[in-house]
Amino acid sequence: MIYTITSATGQLGQKVVAEAQKQLDTNEIRLSVRSPQKASQYAAAGIDVRAADYLDIDSMVEAWSGTDVLIYIPSISHPSIVRVPEFENSVIAAERARVKHFIFVGFFAD
Repeated sequence: MIYTITSATGQLGQKVVAEAQKQLDTNEIRLSVRSPQKASQYAAAGIDVRAADYLDIDSMVEAWSGTDVLIYIPSISHPSIVRVPEFENSVIAAERARVKHFIFVGFFAD
């Protein structure tokens, strides 16, 4: 199974990736990030890192194709209302990419 983790370079994303690395084989983990250069340490460890932006549906479809489980972590955009279209775009992209399972990992930001 392929587990794709979004926002993997953020504070919460890094924690989710660390736990995934304890539970899964490297070839089962895929990361979806806005800036792949910020995830170079993961790529160096053999993890598949793909570029995707919550405001660009096509980039998400490309990054998420072949995903069995998408672990969606919202951005920390402010104002928080920006997260609404980001989430809507993510749902559309996940459907188009034929993601099998969509897990929303939410949090409250100040």
